[in-house]
Amino acid sequence: MKQQECTRFQSGVARMGLEGDEKMLRRKRIVVTVLIGMLLVGVIGIGMVSTTIASEETTATQPVHFSKLIKFLPAAPFGWKGGKPSGTMAGFGEPPYSSASKNYSKIYYYNTRRRRKNAWI
Repeated sequence: MKQQECTRFQSGVARMGLEGDEKMLRRKRIVVTVLIGMLLVGVIGIGMVSTTIASEETTATQPVHFSKLIKFLPAAPFGWKGGKPSGTMAGFGEPPYSSASKNYSKIYYYNTRRRRKNAWI
């Protein structure tokens, strides 16, 4: 009887050892599969982002022509004179842009009564 129990115990331990190893191998396989899946998702994600960035660079919007921007420059306030408006468009090696500008200068009046410069009439 003791011999049969001993062989049962040994075979049970042997089976448990195999089952434990099989469980460990299954866990390792699952972990490796999950890690490989995450790696693939990351690589695909990076590929999609780089494709999106490349397509955004090729479809950059064009700026408004500066002649349209000149219309929005303010009129000269009282006592000031506005110069000739000018504008530029650029975009070599950088995002394209346009700008408009206008110079303003103060008007000086000469009061003949007081002979003083900068006096308003």
